[in-house]
Amino acid sequence: MPRSVIVYLCLVHICIFTVSMSPMLYNGTSSETLVIDSDTNCISPDKTGCKCEMTDGSGTIDLTSVGYTDNQPRFKDYPAPDGAKYSYNPCYGFTEGKCINSAVCMFHGKSMLSIGQADDVMFQYQQDLKSVVTAYFTHQTIVLSAQVELICDTTACDPVFDPIGVQEMGLYLFKLTSVCACPGMCTSSGTKNCKTSSGIWQVGTIICIGFAVIVILYLVCGIIYNKIRHEASGTNLIPHKEFWTRIFGYIKVSSIKNPGNLYSCLFLDVRVLNSSHCKG
Repeated sequence: MPRSVIVYLCLVHICIFTVSMSPMLYNGTSSETLVIDSDTNCISPDKTGCKCEMTDGSGTIDLTSVGYTDNQPRFKDYPAPDGAKYSYNPCYGFTEGKCINSAVCMFHGKSMLSIGQADDVMFQYQQDLKSVVTAYFTHQTIVLSAQVELICDTTACDPVFDPIGVQEMGLYLFKLTSVCACPGMCTSSGTKNCKTSSGIWQVGTIICIGFAVIVILYLVCGIIYNKIRHEASGTNLIPHKEFWTRIFGYIKVSSIKNPGNLYSCLFLDVRVLNSSHCKG
């Protein structure tokens, strides 16, 4: 057998092996699922690329509310470790420079390139990542693929975009952390029930609310007491009126004459407010 034929057959076998081992096989159609060896997948019900339905029955991943609808990217010019900047908008296409109807746009130096079109998108559940990856494609001289790993975080009420950047020729990786990456947690109008990282109010919020309640009770009870006990009226209804008048008077004088004294005088005992230090 001629040597050229042997070389040709070897190259054919190498190409077939490479394609069969590829984890993401592009089948040439938009908004379809990628070919994977797994019982779990995420199937897009339409051609928008905004959402997909988990085949395990856990629900729908819906990115509709994450993307902007005004032709602008939700995440604009985010720097990546590869030195480039990336813009990304889930679900809806945007325009930025030479990137037209783009889902993912790369800006490096003076060049700008769409590496993923909004109307050419697929979904795939990756077993090794335990998460869904949405892949956007652009057909240039070679096929460019921008793959966004959707990280489910029920506390990520505000989505977080993390560009990893180029990995190999034509392949770009990103991460999107959001409650909307969780099956059944979002609809097209937004999140169903998004909580903060602690799942409850933060300590600072609780303290502020408690302080506000105490102040309101202090004023209401003081006014009622002065009205009934002392038959006061007008500004005389304010509980401890003289005390608060002196406090705010000293604060005003101190802040005007010597702003550096303001903070310390605010926390001094009322018995020392007459000192020369707090009088400015």
